[in-house]
Amino acid sequence: GRSNSDLDGVQFAEVPWVIRPEGFSSYLPEAFEETWPEQRPLSRLHAMGFDAYQLIAPLYGSLGRGNPVAMDGATGRLRLGGDGRIYRELAWAAFRSGSAVAVRPIEPEISDDEELETDATWRDERLEL
Repeated sequence: GRSNSDLDGVQFAEVPWVIRPEGFSSYLPEAFEETWPEQRPLSRLHAMGFDAYQLIAPLYGSLGRGNPVAMDGATGRLRLGGDGRIYRELAWAAFRSGSAVAVRPIEPEISDDEELETDATWRDERLEL
């Protein structure tokens, strides 16, 4: 490859499996790479399969009991919403010296006279041209 130094400072969301594996799953990306090097482009798919398997027991155990389900997975922080869907929060990365590295996300600066909208929703608005 070519250098990505022109992207230095750019932040982006990424799955922890790729940018910062943690916990008991931290050895898996390297093991997959070593065992199946040709499968590297599918690493995010492997991470999703790993998380799907890890969610079976907590989801089964929470059925009808109202127990919250939350876990740090290979694809991010996973939690079960009240609507029965799994929501995911990704890790953050940035380019530094041409390489992607894990970083903490930049928190937005809010002035005292500005309020943060907590109930922001996307609206299906069509514009007439």
